[in-house]
Amino acid sequence: MTKKVFDHAEVIRRREELGLSRQELAKASGIVRVATVREIELGSVPGGNTVALLAAGLGCKIDDLYRVAPEPGDAQLEERLKTDQGFNGGRDSKPDFALSTPEGSAPSSPGAE
Repeated sequence: MTKKVFDHAEVIRRREELGLSRQELAKASGIVRVATVREIELGSVPGGNTVALLAAGLGCKIDDLYRVAPEPGDAQLEERLKTDQGFNGGRDSKPDFALSTPEGSAPSSPGAE
């Protein structure tokens, strides 16, 4: 039996393909909190209603936001999916923030003076 799991990387890929920010996707989807989109992209598994809203905002079917989970022992599929996991879905992308410090100094913690 084939099991499907939510594909966080697909949400990111489709959002970036459409040129939408997280805020724009939240608005287009009818999701009240922009943080919800960020949490989903970072690995939180959304409920069914949220998936339906995301699919509508991304202009795709709900099923498009899921991928086949590897069966235990399916090494070939597990290996292929390794690049689809993690913060940026296996793609290079810019973080939401940038650290810039004078050369040779360490970055400080937010709020630290």
